[in-house]
Amino acid sequence: MSVRASRTLFRALLASMCLPRQLATSRYISHSNGDNTWPTPIVVVPAHFEEWRKTPPWQNKLPESASSYLYQRTSLNEPAHSPNFGFEGGVHLQFIVEHYENLPDIVVFTRSHPELDGSPSFFEWLKCIRLDGLTFTSFNDLYVENRGMLAWKKKKISCVVEQCWRDMLRLFNLDHMLPAGQAPFVSFYAGSQFSVSQKMIQRHSRQAYERAREILSSNQPCHRGDLNWTELSSWGGKGEAERDATRFHKDTSAAWEHLNHVILGGQPLLGPRRSTRNLCQSFHDKARCPGSPAGGTGADSCHASLRQRVNAASKKAKTRKGPEIGPFGSLNRSSI
Repeated sequence: MSVRASRTLFRALLASMCLPRQLATSRYISHSNGDNTWPTPIVVVPAHFEEWRKTPPWQNKLPESASSYLYQRTSLNEPAHSPNFGFEGGVHLQFIVEHYENLPDIVVFTRSHPELDGSPSFFEWLKCIRLDGLTFTSFNDLYVENRGMLAWKKKKISCVVEQCWRDMLRLFNLDHMLPAGQAPFVSFYAGSQFSVSQKMIQRHSRQAYERAREILSSNQPCHRGDLNWTELSSWGGKGEAERDATRFHKDTSAAWEHLNHVILGGQPLLGPRRSTRNLCQSFHDKARCPGSPAGGTGADSCHASLRQRVNAASKKAKTRKGPEIGPFGSLNRSSI
C-alpha cells in the first residue's frame, strides 16, 4: 500500500472512530514491514515546558494536512521525555535524531504558543504550505541583522560563545563558512519557529545531529578543554572567560537559534530576508489559499512574479554576446 493510500485509510478510520483530534494528531502508523508512516505530510513539533499540560490549546487550529508530535520536559520517567536543556534546539535535535530514517515530508518546529511567540499568522501560513516546493522558511517576523559577539563581550564570554558556534558548524562540515580569525556575524529570523523539508534535514548525517544534541541538550559545556585560540577572532579582554563551563550553557546553547538557517536552511551566515521568490516557493498563492504570505492578486501574484523573472532573464540574455540564451537558461538552437 502506498504512503498516500495509507494516510487516506488512516484518516477514514479515525473519522469512523470519532476520536478527538488531539489524540489523532500525535501518532504515527507502524506497518508490519517495519516502516512507519506519519498520519499527515506536515508534522508540527512544539518545544514547551509547562506552558500547557498534555495537549496544546491550539491543537484544533491545525489544518487537515498537519498533525503534532509532542514531547514533555518535566518528568524523566514518563514517555516522550526531552531533557530541559538547549532551549528549542534540544527538542528539535531530539526529534531529528529519533526519526531521522522516517521523517515526515515537512517538519514545522515551534515554541509553545506559535502565534504569541513571534508568528501571529502561524496557522494561516501553516495551511498554505506547498508540499512540492518548501525547503526551509521561518514563520517568525523578527529579523535580526548582523548580530555579532557584542552582547557576550559585555558578559565576558564572547570567546566561549564564538568557539561553540565554530564547533557547531564544524560538526556539519560548514566550518569553511567562518574562516579562522573572521569575526562571526549572523542575520536570521529570531525565535526558532520554522519549517524544513525532509530532504534538507537529511543533507547532513544522523551522527552530526546526534553530536549536536549531545553538545546542546545536556548540562555540559559546549566546548571541552582549552579554546582553540588560533581560530578565534579575538583574544577577549580583561576578565574574559578562557574556558567553557556549565554555567555558560544558556548562552552557548543559543547557537542553534543563531545557526539553524545555515545548518538546516543551507543559507549563508548573513541569511537573507524572506523574498517573494522564497515565499512563492514555500506557500500557495493568496489567490488559492487566503491568508498565505505569498503573492496576492494581479501584478502581485506569484504567477506574475515568475513571469517578471522570466522576462528579466530573457532581456538580460539578449544583451549577451554569443549564442542566444532562452528565458530558462537553455540554448536557442536557431542561433547556433
